[in-house]
Amino acid sequence: MPTSLDAAVAILRDRMQELAATATPQDLSYLGKAIELIGGRTTVLDLQISAEGHLADIQAEGTTQVGNVTAEGNTQVANVSSEGASQVDTVNTTGATQVSSVIATGTTQVGNVAAEGTTQVAAVQTAGDAYPDALFTGAIAAEAIAYDSEGRITAITVGPRTINNVVFNANGSIASFSEELVLNGVTYSRNYAFTYDDQGRIASISEV
Repeated sequence: MPTSLDAAVAILRDRMQELAATATPQDLSYLGKAIELIGGRTTVLDLQISAEGHLADIQAEGTTQVGNVTAEGNTQVANVSSEGASQVDTVNTTGATQVSSVIATGTTQVGNVAAEGTTQVAAVQTAGDAYPDALFTGAIAAEAIAYDSEGRITAITVGPRTINNVVFNANGSIASFSEELVLNGVTYSRNYAFTYDDQGRIASISEV
C-alpha cells in the first residue's frame, strides 16, 4: 500500500511533468520548496494546495509582467509615432519653404534675364537704326562738308559718322585721315593712311 510520502512524490512528479516544457527558474524554486515540505512530513493535501497556490502566484505575476510589457510597448509605439509625425511635418515645412525660395529666385532671375534681353534688343535696334545714317550714300548736304583755306576737303559729317583730320601730301594727294563713328553713346575711331605708286595712283589704304 503506498505511503503518504509515495503519494506526495507522485504528485510532485506529475506536476514536474506538466511544467517541464515551460517551467521557469521560479517554478523550479517552488517545486524545491515543496520537496522540502516532504521532509517536514507535510500531508499530500498540503503539498497539492501549496503547489496550486504557487502556480496561481506564478500565473498572476506572469500576467502582470505581460501587461507591463504591453503597456510600455504601447507607450513607446505612441512616442515613436508622435516623433515620426513631428519630423514629417518639419520635413514638409522645410521642403515647402525651400521650394518657394527656389521658385522666387528662379522668377527673379528670369525677370532679370528678360529685362536684360529687352535692353540689349533695344540697343541693337537703336544701333541698327543708326547704321544707314552712318553710310555715305546718296547726296551729301553742302553744310556737311568742311574745307580748308585752299579749298580742300578737311571733314565730312553725315549722321553719326565723321571723316576729319585730313592730311595732304605736298602734291595735293591725301596722305591720311581719321574716321569717327558714334553709336549708342560710344565713339569708335580709326585712322587710315594712303600709299601711291610712281604714277601717283592710290596703291593702298591701310588702317594705322
